[in-house]
Amino acid sequence: MAPEVLARKAYDTRQHDLYAAAIVLFVLATQHPPFSAADLEDKYFKRVYDEKWSEFWSIHSDCNLSYNFKNLVSQMLMADPSQRLTLEQIKQHEWFKGPELSEDEIFARFTKRRMAMTKAHHVGKSCFEKTFPSHRILTDFYQVDDGDKLLNIAVKFAKKNRFKCHKSRTYFRVQIYVEEFGEETGILISILRKPNSEMRAIEFKKIAGDGITFKSTIGKLREYLDTFFLPNSK
Repeated sequence: MAPEVLARKAYDTRQHDLYAAAIVLFVLATQHPPFSAADLEDKYFKRVYDEKWSEFWSIHSDCNLSYNFKNLVSQMLMADPSQRLTLEQIKQHEWFKGPELSEDEIFARFTKRRMAMTKAHHVGKSCFEKTFPSHRILTDFYQVDDGDKLLNIAVKFAKKNRFKCHKSRTYFRVQIYVEEFGEETGILISILRKPNSEMRAIEFKKIAGDGITFKSTIGKLREYLDTFFLPNSK
């Protein structure tokens, strides 16, 4: 929702649609939204609204976005509709005019990804995702004989990033707490009942804090786990 709609002001639908298009473009590039809600209480949305772009993009620095992409999205998300790029200006932007992959190149890249996933010891990513009013749950499956190995790697990840961490001695669980912009996000990592003798399911559950911080942290943790369980990892 664009700021002018949030403020219940008269607005140009074309300018509003371009704001929405910027959000869709961001999601396509990063696999998560730029902010949790179009509300000034949302710390991510407020940075967009106040045009504090360096702070906003530093939050999403792990997404490896190009300068031209960030420049385009920033100009499409301007709070003042009159300052946003028009459709014609977007078409003339450096990112829009950038190199395009051929159909063969696109096919080759997706084929390579599919083959990598087929060979991977990491059997499935994002098997399912449920959204609840107070938390989110993500579940992955790994081909490993001992679920405690997964939790020990999660503990290493937490210590490496200087997150607060507690591992239960009784249950197969680890709690990680990530502090960002004065707000603490709690994540509960559990080993579920094994699907079979060679696989373990690991569940990531947000128990407190911000959804974007949760998803960003889990994304980094998944990449860290992959270095141990994907082929050719060191």
